[in-house]
Amino acid sequence: GFGFAFWRTSKMMRANPTQTLPITAVAVGVTGVVAVTWMLATAASKGHLDSSILSGVLNPVQPERIAAILYLGVVTTALTTIGETKALGSMSSGEASILLTTEPLWAALFGWLLMGENLGSSAVVGGVCIVMACLLNLVDEAMMNRLKIKVFGDSS
Repeated sequence: GFGFAFWRTSKMMRANPTQTLPITAVAVGVTGVVAVTWMLATAASKGHLDSSILSGVLNPVQPERIAAILYLGVVTTALTTIGETKALGSMSSGEASILLTTEPLWAALFGWLLMGENLGSSAVVGGVCIVMACLLNLVDEAMMNRLKIKVFGDSS
């Protein structure tokens, strides 16, 4: 799903570089439809699909719940999607995919720095692998040939 979305968004942004907000609106709209569909399917599978499905979220109206919904919808979804969409207009979808693989690394790092979470050895090894993948992506084919490193898919 994400790879296809990055590829498609990259193509749309190259064709229409000034259309960041409409392209983002479509992406966020699709995300919303998928999320609501998932919620309804989950509720139906557990026998909870009735008219009170939203009562736990909105009734009684609590400012904290509304604030949380707005934060998740606007800040962590819409604003980040605007940034991703804009970036996909200036880089390849492959480069964007490599860059976005660093998300778990940043989550672990901020969890450790801000919340005192423990990083186990597998988290450290995973982080090193992510950083190495990003660095390898920066190495161009000519440099790899100079270093006599066989490029994947190279038949020579």
